[in-house]
Amino acid sequence: MSSFYTQTALSALALVGSMCLHGVAAPASTAKSPQLVGKALTIVCKVTPTSSASTGVVLAQGGGQRGYALYLKGGKPIFFVRQAGKLYTAKATTSPKGAFTLEAHLRKDGAMTLAVNGSVVAKGKAPGLFAVQPQDPMSVGQDTLSAVGDYKAPSPFKGKVQNVKVSTQ
Repeated sequence: MSSFYTQTALSALALVGSMCLHGVAAPASTAKSPQLVGKALTIVCKVTPTSSASTGVVLAQGGGQRGYALYLKGGKPIFFVRQAGKLYTAKATTSPKGAFTLEAHLRKDGAMTLAVNGSVVAKGKAPGLFAVQPQDPMSVGQDTLSAVGDYKAPSPFKGKVQNVKVSTQ
């Protein structure tokens, strides 16, 4: 099992290579991005939007051919997975209030789940795990190069993203 951990936005810069404080973000290098080929994926982070209707990319790795992203649209969390150019989603129907924890999973069978504060709020289905490593590096607080989801890159997030943990196994 490999993991990328952060405890604060500053350690995100040191360990993951990305940082977001109030929408200011920097990309990680491809070498420091999680290696996804053939591995189940778990993403956990604390999100503090500036408003209950915030829109923007919380975290992304990849682009228009393959990758994943956590995104808020009108305050509602969405987990995107893109494989072979096709987009798969797990989309919440309500907006969390205040700060909250987001947790997303892509399982070996392609099952996608999205949880807010430990409660599953959305499910989706991708064809399986990533067969090819995404080209765009991981970024926090925006999708730096090309969009994984149905938004226009970079789509910066307004708020804080903290305690990012991306695990593969």
